[in-house]
Amino acid sequence: MAHLSTWLLRYIYQIRRKWTLIFLLLSAITVSIMGCNNTPASTENQITQEKNNWPSKSETGIVSTQTNIPPSSPITIKLYMAEAPPLNVPAEMTCTLKLASGFAAVENVTAQINLPPAASLVSGNLTWSGNLEPGKPVSFPLVIVFNIIGHWTIEATISHVIDDNNGWGDLDALFLDIGVEHSQFGWTPEPVRVTTAPP
Repeated sequence: MAHLSTWLLRYIYQIRRKWTLIFLLLSAITVSIMGCNNTPASTENQITQEKNNWPSKSETGIVSTQTNIPPSSPITIKLYMAEAPPLNVPAEMTCTLKLASGFAAVENVTAQINLPPAASLVSGNLTWSGNLEPGKPVSFPLVIVFNIIGHWTIEATISHVIDDNNGWGDLDALFLDIGVEHSQFGWTPEPVRVTTAPP
C-alpha cells in the first residue's frame, strides 16, 4: 500500500511539472507576440511627426522652394530644329511657349535661349517676355550657325515668378553632334569628322 502511494505521488508530481513547463512556454510565446504587435508610444509619435513633415502635393501646379518634390509646371518650353546643321551652315530653330488649358492667363513670363560657345545668332532673338493664355502657344523663330565642330547643347528656359517662394518654370535642350559635312542630333562617342573640309 505504501509503495502504491509513493508511485501515485511521483506520477502527480510529473504531471504538474509537465503542465507548468507548458504554461511557461505558452506565456513566453504570448508575450513575444504582443511585443511585436505593440509599437512603443515614442516610436509611434516619431512616425506621426515624420508623416506630418512630408511635403503635400499642390493642386495648383506651383513649384515651391519649400517642398522637396515640386509638382509639374503648367508652362512649358520646347525647342525645334528640322535637322542638325553642318559646320558654318545657318539653321532655323523655333522656340514654342505654352500655358496648359484650365489655368488663368499669366503675365510677366520670360524665356531665355542659351547657345553654346560654338554657335552664334544670325537673326532673331534669344529672349522673350510677355503674357501667356491657356491653350494658345506662342512661338518665335531664330537662325543660328555653328562655327566649331563637336558635341554641343542648346538650352532654353521659361519662368514665371508668383511670389518670393513660388514660381513656374520649365526647360528644354537640343543635343547636337556638329560635323564639317554632316551633323546629327544626339551625341556619338566622338564628334562627326571628315578627312577633307569643303573649300
